[in-house]
Amino acid sequence: MDDQGRAYLGQIIIKWWLLYKAVMEREERLLTISEVSKRLNIPKHTLGFREKEFTGLFAPQRTQEDQRRFNDEHIAVLMKIKAMKEMGMGLSEIKRVLGNGRMNTPQEISPIDLLAHRLADLVRGKL
Repeated sequence: MDDQGRAYLGQIIIKWWLLYKAVMEREERLLTISEVSKRLNIPKHTLGFREKEFTGLFAPQRTQEDQRRFNDEHIAVLMKIKAMKEMGMGLSEIKRVLGNGRMNTPQEISPIDLLAHRLADLVRGKL
């Protein structure tokens, strides 16, 4: 990744951090797919696709009417996916980076991706 790519990644990480912080400061409550779609500027059908594509990373709760309900953790995962897509990463690369919420093999991941993941862990309070 060149310097311009690293700078762009840094901007994406800062953007993600600010969004995540804003979400985490709000009172914990479950959001509908429409609310999440508006908040993250992601179409509803894309949210459904992300749920299927990233099975195991997040699974929104379902109401008796089978409607999705997202919590702050789900939103944080969606923000990470969105930020990586904006960086130009493909779904397979995103899956490799986020695999089960942890990096799989650090040798295969660039240092900047490792930094982004560690920042995310700090935000979630894992480190």
